[in-house]
Amino acid sequence: MEKLAALMIERLETGGQLLLVHWTPFVPDYPQTGDEVHDYFMNLCRQKQHLQHLFHQREEKFRLDLFEKV
Repeated sequence: MEKLAALMIERLETGGQLLLVHWTPFVPDYPQTGDEVHDYFMNLCRQKQHLQHLFHQREEKFRLDLFEKV
């Protein structure tokens, strides 16, 4: 995940937005949960890793987070 996130952020232009939308119920065949993916990007924001969190929405079966490169 670390390499993929770094590549995504690197390729994103300043002001570009990244929308993450993931299924949140547990799926045994998936290596990570949707929450783990979103939490990873939220931690990047807290560490000032070129991302700002703009919007969050959580529903019964999905989670959506919008980020912007700063």
